Amino acid sequence: MARHGIGLVWSPNYSVGVNAFLKLVSEAARLLATQPEYGAWAWEIHHATKKDAPSGTLLKLVDEMKRWAIRARST
Repeated sequence: MARHGIGLVWSPNYSVGVNAFLKLVSEAARLLATQPEYGAWAWEIHHATKKDAPSGTLLKLVDEMKRWAIRARST
C-alpha cells in the first residue's frame, strides 16, 4: 500500500464505545488472569441469518482475554 501512496485503517469495530469496551475487557483480563477462580467467556446473540457470526468484534474481545491468559500461564 505504501508503494502506491495509499493508507489503510482497520479495526474489528469502528465504534468508539466498542473500542472503549475493548480496553476495559483487556484490563479486566490482565487483572484477573492470575486468579484461577475467575474464568472468562464470551457470548453473542444475533439474528439467525447473520453471515459473519461470530462477529469480528467478539473475536477481538476473545483474543484479548486469551492474550492475557497465555501471559499469566507463561510466568
